[in-house]
Amino acid sequence: LWRVQGTNAVRVPNVATGDQAALHVGPDQALWFRNANNFGGRFSRYDGLSVTHVPGLESGIGSRVTAIHSDPDGVLWLGDMDGGITRFDPARHTFTRVRTGESGLFGTVTKITRGPDGALWIATGNGVYRHERGTMESFTTADGLPQNEISLSAASGDGSVWFGTMRAANFLVRWDPAVTNSWQRRILNAREEGGLWLAVLGLTADGDAGVHRGGAA
Repeated sequence: LWRVQGTNAVRVPNVATGDQAALHVGPDQALWFRNANNFGGRFSRYDGLSVTHVPGLESGIGSRVTAIHSDPDGVLWLGDMDGGITRFDPARHTFTRVRTGESGLFGTVTKITRGPDGALWIATGNGVYRHERGTMESFTTADGLPQNEISLSAASGDGSVWFGTMRAANFLVRWDPAVTNSWQRRILNAREEGGLWLAVLGLTADGDAGVHRGGAA
Protein backbone atom coordinates (compact mmCIF):
# COMPACT_ATOMS: atom_id res chain seq x y z
CA LEU A 1 0.00 0.00 0.00
CA TRP A 2 1.40 3.35 -1.06
CA ARG A 3 0.53 7.02 -0.52
CA VAL A 4 1.23 9.09 -3.62
CA GLN A 5 1.40 12.88 -3.72
CA GLY A 6 2.72 14.50 -6.87
CA THR A 7 5.81 12.53 -7.86
CA ASN A 8 6.47 11.35 -4.32
CA ALA A 9 5.39 7.81 -3.36
CA VAL A 10 5.71 6.60 0.23
CA ARG A 11 5.01 3.05 1.28
CA VAL A 12 2.62 2.71 4.21
CA PRO A 13 4.46 0.96 7.07
CA ASN A 14 3.43 -2.34 8.64
CA VAL A 15 1.37 -3.43 5.66
CA ALA A 16 2.63 -6.57 3.96
CA THR A 17 2.83 -6.71 0.18
CA GLY A 18 -0.30 -8.41 -1.06
CA ASP A 19 -4.01 -7.90 -1.40
CA GLN A 20 -4.93 -4.35 -0.39
CA ALA A 21 -8.17 -3.17 -1.99
CA ALA A 22 -11.64 -1.71 -1.26
CA LEU A 23 -9.93 1.56 -0.27
CA HIS A 24 -12.22 4.03 1.51
CA VAL A 25 -11.52 7.32 3.31
CA GLY A 26 -13.78 7.84 6.32
CA PRO A 27 -15.14 11.14 7.70
CA ASP A 28 -12.08 11.46 9.97
CA GLN A 29 -9.85 11.20 6.86
CA ALA A 30 -8.45 7.84 7.95
CA LEU A 31 -8.08 5.19 5.25
CA TRP A 32 -9.90 1.87 5.63
CA PHE A 33 -8.96 -0.98 3.34
CA ARG A 34 -9.02 -4.72 2.83
CA ASN A 35 -5.76 -6.18 4.00
CA ALA A 36 -5.64 -9.89 3.34
CA ASN A 37 -3.10 -12.18 1.72
CA ASN A 38 -5.60 -15.02 2.00
CA PHE A 39 -9.37 -15.43 2.02
CA GLY A 40 -9.81 -14.11 5.54
CA GLY A 41 -11.96 -11.06 6.30
CA ARG A 42 -9.19 -8.89 7.75
CA PHE A 43 -9.39 -5.16 7.16
CA SER A 44 -7.29 -2.26 8.41
CA ARG A 45 -7.25 1.45 9.25
CA TYR A 46 -4.43 3.87 8.45
CA ASP A 47 -4.59 7.29 10.13
CA GLY A 48 -1.52 8.73 8.41
CA LEU A 49 0.83 7.61 11.16
CA SER A 50 0.10 4.01 12.03
CA VAL A 51 -1.93 1.02 10.85
CA THR A 52 -4.50 -0.84 12.97
CA HIS A 53 -5.54 -4.30 11.83
CA VAL A 54 -8.93 -5.92 12.50
CA PRO A 55 -8.62 -9.70 12.02
CA GLY A 56 -11.31 -11.78 10.36
CA LEU A 57 -11.92 -13.85 13.49
CA GLU A 58 -12.77 -10.68 15.37
CA SER A 59 -15.04 -9.22 12.68
CA GLY A 60 -16.80 -12.48 11.91
CA ILE A 61 -16.29 -11.89 8.20
CA GLY A 62 -15.29 -15.17 6.61
CA SER A 63 -14.30 -14.01 3.13
CA ARG A 64 -12.50 -11.09 1.53
CA VAL A 65 -13.89 -7.61 2.14
CA THR A 66 -14.80 -6.21 -1.29
CA ALA A 67 -16.56 -2.91 -0.49
CA ILE A 68 -16.42 -0.35 2.34
CA HIS A 69 -18.73 2.60 3.01
CA SER A 70 -18.86 4.97 5.99
CA ASP A 71 -21.64 7.10 7.42
CA PRO A 72 -20.98 10.66 8.64
CA ASP A 73 -20.84 9.36 12.23
CA GLY A 74 -17.99 7.02 11.29
CA VAL A 75 -19.96 3.75 11.26
CA LEU A 76 -18.67 1.41 8.56
CA TRP A 77 -20.58 -0.91 6.25
CA LEU A 78 -18.46 -3.79 4.94
CA GLY A 79 -19.44 -5.96 1.97
CA ASP A 80 -17.66 -9.21 1.22
CA MET A 81 -17.03 -11.72 -1.52
CA ASP A 82 -19.73 -14.08 -0.26
CA GLY A 83 -22.45 -11.43 -0.36
CA GLY A 84 -22.35 -10.60 3.33
CA ILE A 85 -22.97 -7.16 4.84
CA THR A 86 -21.48 -6.23 8.22
CA ARG A 87 -22.03 -3.03 10.21
CA PHE A 88 -18.98 -1.98 12.23
CA ASP A 89 -19.04 0.76 14.87
CA PRO A 90 -15.39 1.74 15.47
CA ALA A 91 -16.24 3.84 18.53
CA ARG A 92 -17.80 0.86 20.35
CA HIS A 93 -15.86 -1.75 18.39
CA THR A 94 -19.02 -3.74 17.75
CA PHE A 95 -19.96 -5.81 14.71
CA THR A 96 -23.50 -6.50 13.50
CA ARG A 97 -24.03 -8.98 10.71
CA VAL A 98 -26.83 -7.44 8.64
CA ARG A 99 -26.90 -10.14 6.03
CA THR A 100 -24.87 -13.20 5.19
CA GLY A 101 -24.25 -14.75 1.82
CA GLU A 102 -25.65 -18.09 2.94
CA SER A 103 -28.98 -17.56 1.17
CA GLY A 104 -27.23 -17.34 -2.19
CA LEU A 105 -29.22 -14.28 -3.24
CA PHE A 106 -26.25 -11.94 -3.24
CA GLY A 107 -23.25 -12.23 -5.47
CA THR A 108 -20.02 -10.50 -4.46
CA VAL A 109 -20.71 -7.05 -3.00
CA THR A 110 -19.02 -4.54 -5.31
CA LYS A 111 -20.15 -1.14 -4.02
CA ILE A 112 -22.09 0.31 -1.08
CA THR A 113 -23.70 3.74 -1.40
CA ARG A 114 -25.87 5.79 0.95
CA GLY A 115 -28.78 7.32 -0.98
CA PRO A 116 -30.12 10.84 -0.40
CA ASP A 117 -33.17 9.30 1.28
CA GLY A 118 -30.95 7.58 3.87
CA ALA A 119 -31.32 4.07 2.46
CA LEU A 120 -28.24 1.93 1.91
CA TRP A 121 -27.79 0.73 -1.69
CA ILE A 122 -25.75 -2.44 -2.22
CA ALA A 123 -24.44 -3.26 -5.69
CA THR A 124 -23.62 -6.92 -6.22
CA GLY A 125 -22.92 -9.55 -8.83
CA ASN A 126 -26.58 -10.50 -8.66
CA GLY A 127 -28.52 -7.24 -8.79
CA VAL A 128 -28.96 -4.22 -6.53
CA TYR A 129 -30.37 -4.20 -3.00
CA ARG A 130 -31.88 -1.34 -1.00
CA HIS A 131 -31.56 -1.68 2.78
CA GLU A 132 -33.66 0.51 5.06
CA ARG A 133 -34.95 -0.02 8.60
CA GLY A 134 -34.11 -3.69 8.59
CA THR A 135 -35.77 -4.49 5.27
CA MET A 136 -34.01 -5.53 2.05
CA GLU A 137 -35.55 -4.77 -1.37
CA SER A 138 -34.02 -6.27 -4.52
CA PHE A 139 -33.80 -4.90 -8.06
CA THR A 140 -32.80 -7.13 -10.99
CA THR A 141 -33.33 -7.38 -14.74
CA ALA A 142 -37.03 -7.85 -14.00
CA ASP A 143 -37.06 -4.26 -12.69
CA GLY A 144 -35.15 -2.68 -15.59
CA LEU A 145 -31.49 -3.51 -15.02
CA PRO A 146 -29.87 -4.46 -18.36
CA GLN A 147 -27.99 -7.18 -16.44
CA ASN A 148 -27.64 -8.21 -12.82
CA GLU A 149 -23.87 -7.77 -12.47
CA ILE A 150 -23.33 -4.25 -11.11
CA SER A 151 -19.92 -2.78 -10.33
CA LEU A 152 -20.53 1.00 -10.08
CA SER A 153 -22.96 3.15 -8.12
CA ALA A 154 -23.38 6.79 -7.08
CA ALA A 155 -26.14 8.88 -5.49
CA SER A 156 -26.94 12.34 -6.86
CA GLY A 157 -28.44 15.32 -5.06
CA ASP A 158 -31.79 15.05 -6.84
CA GLY A 159 -32.46 11.75 -5.05
CA SER A 160 -31.52 9.47 -7.94
CA VAL A 161 -29.17 6.53 -7.48
CA TRP A 162 -27.11 5.56 -10.53
CA PHE A 163 -25.70 2.14 -11.40
CA GLY A 164 -23.37 0.83 -14.09
CA THR A 165 -20.94 -1.91 -14.95
CA MET A 166 -17.42 -2.04 -16.32
CA ARG A 167 -18.05 -5.39 -18.02
CA ALA A 168 -18.50 -5.93 -21.75
CA ALA A 169 -22.20 -5.01 -21.62
CA ASN A 170 -21.60 -1.43 -20.47
CA PHE A 171 -24.64 0.50 -19.29
CA LEU A 172 -25.74 3.33 -17.03
CA VAL A 173 -29.14 3.35 -15.34
CA ARG A 174 -30.75 5.36 -12.57
CA TRP A 175 -33.30 4.63 -9.88
CA ASP A 176 -35.90 7.40 -10.05
CA PRO A 177 -37.30 8.34 -6.60
CA ALA A 178 -40.16 10.25 -8.25
CA VAL A 179 -41.69 7.03 -9.61
CA THR A 180 -43.96 5.60 -6.95
CA ASN A 181 -46.59 3.72 -8.94
CA SER A 182 -46.08 -0.04 -9.01
CA TRP A 183 -46.85 -0.25 -12.74
CA GLN A 184 -44.11 2.19 -13.66
CA ARG A 185 -40.43 1.32 -14.02
CA ARG A 186 -38.31 2.83 -11.27
CA ILE A 187 -35.03 2.00 -13.02
CA LEU A 188 -34.49 4.05 -16.17
CA ASN A 189 -31.83 3.38 -18.81
CA ALA A 190 -29.75 6.46 -19.62
CA ARG A 191 -29.48 5.39 -23.26
CA GLU A 192 -33.26 5.46 -23.56
CA GLU A 193 -33.18 8.98 -22.13
CA GLY A 194 -30.75 10.14 -24.83
CA GLY A 195 -27.36 9.28 -23.34
CA LEU A 196 -25.06 7.49 -25.80
CA TRP A 197 -21.53 6.24 -25.07
CA LEU A 198 -19.27 3.27 -25.54
CA ALA A 199 -18.04 2.61 -22.02
CA VAL A 200 -18.73 3.43 -18.37
CA LEU A 201 -15.48 3.04 -16.43
CA GLY A 202 -16.09 5.23 -13.40
CA LEU A 203 -18.99 6.84 -11.56
CA THR A 204 -19.20 9.36 -8.72
CA ALA A 205 -21.58 12.07 -7.52
CA ASP A 206 -20.89 15.61 -8.75
CA GLY A 207 -21.99 17.31 -5.52
CA ASP A 208 -25.16 18.59 -7.16
CA ALA A 209 -28.01 16.84 -8.99
CA GLY A 210 -25.91 14.66 -11.27
CA VAL A 211 -22.93 12.34 -11.49
CA HIS A 212 -19.52 12.29 -13.16
CA ARG A 213 -19.06 9.37 -15.58
CA GLY A 214 -15.68 8.17 -16.72
CA GLY A 215 -15.23 6.30 -20.00
CA ALA A 216 -15.43 6.61 -23.76
CA ALA A 217 -17.89 8.99 -25.40
